[in-house]
Amino acid sequence: MGIKKYVALLASATLGLGLAALAMPPANAAVFNLSQNTAITFTGTGPVNADQFPSSIAQFGMSTTITDVNVTLTGITHTFKGDLDIELVSPQGSALVLTSDNCAATDVTSRSYTFDDAAATTLGGAAVCPSGTFKPSNGNSGAGDEIFFAVPTTTTLAGFNGENPNGNWRLFVRDDQSGDTGQITSWSLQITTAAAAPITMPALGANGAGVASPYPVPISVSGVSGNITDVNLTLPGFAHTFPSDLQMMLQSPSGATVKLLSGDCGSTDVLNKDFTFDDSAATVPPAACAAGGTFKPTANVLAAMPAPAPAGPFGTTMAAFNGASPNGTWKLYINDTAAADGGWISANPTLTFKTTDVIPPETTFTKKPKTGFKRTTTIKFVSSEAGSHFECKIDTSKKFKPCSSPLKLKHLKYGKHKIQVRAIDAAGNVDPTPLRAKWKIIKK
Repeated sequence: MGIKKYVALLASATLGLGLAALAMPPANAAVFNLSQNTAITFTGTGPVNADQFPSSIAQFGMSTTITDVNVTLTGITHTFKGDLDIELVSPQGSALVLTSDNCAATDVTSRSYTFDDAAATTLGGAAVCPSGTFKPSNGNSGAGDEIFFAVPTTTTLAGFNGENPNGNWRLFVRDDQSGDTGQITSWSLQITTAAAAPITMPALGANGAGVASPYPVPISVSGVSGNITDVNLTLPGFAHTFPSDLQMMLQSPSGATVKLLSGDCGSTDVLNKDFTFDDSAATVPPAACAAGGTFKPTANVLAAMPAPAPAGPFGTTMAAFNGASPNGTWKLYINDTAAADGGWISANPTLTFKTTDVIPPETTFTKKPKTGFKRTTTIKFVSSEAGSHFECKIDTSKKFKPCSSPLKLKHLKYGKHKIQVRAIDAAGNVDPTPLRAKWKIIKK
């Protein structure tokens, strides 16, 4: 066996020695239902913004990228529904007109409208506008009375697809004429994402600050022989809208700790990029990490993290883990220190080890000596590990001496003979149970 062994292990998964890293099954899409129950009212002194301008829903800890958004406006009452201009703006700044100048002069009372790209029709410019499900639409685009907070960037809800859903969703509602009043009792979002990530940063909530879920992230390792000579950590599909908010620290089963991130990578969004921490990388995390990459652990000071994270001082290189067994539960601590941003890690973290070789080889005969009349014999043997060499002890010899296969013995004396053979691998591990064989040379 070679001097080093290379073993990759996934979080919460155990691999036997020599096996490749297990492929994770695709996760199911995740659905998040969010709501705002503070009423939005119109005074009739328009053109005027609604009293809640905007009305907001803030949510963090969602994962992963958006694949579908539906919006429901509940309890809409207005004496001239066609006056309403309603626009949804995502946390990433994409803007969509849900409805504008639809339903004309129709009075509406306690209506509920769901906006869904899959609906059959739009609200329509002069329809009665019963409750129902409709495509987003601008019923009188270009008339000059629409006043939107943000320039629309999309005409369909699919325009939000592919974005990070975390942050502040804003609903801007304006009555573009005077003389009519009304309200929207509440509104809600149904956001579907590509998959449910195993790690969110922070945990699901409305603040955007706090520890990740789970905290800490456990990474279970077993069945790896030898002691660590090198370890790397990979975070697959890392995403965050303000990565410098993050603190990150790794703790080994032996209790050693290494700081990984602390105020690194700036404010540039990172979306589904792989991060690897490796002492052999060229640099620490840069001022912007949008492309992901391989980095040394941070050079910044890591402040105390929330319990149960251990206190410092913390190691500054992955070499702090060297010399110990990799087996046991590793712990990855992640904390989001500031509100208003969020993200995820879309697959389980991976630890990759190099370890010292402590497993001895096994020696096997492929041709054993046989009792007979010939005073010459050929003996063949192999090792279970490539690159091994052999030592033999023949008859009354007290010490093992170098030998090789095939071993040809000549001019043997009549009578009993014996041999012991052992393999020694490239790391110097010696087979503790040498092969043994006995035979006789019979005189005719």
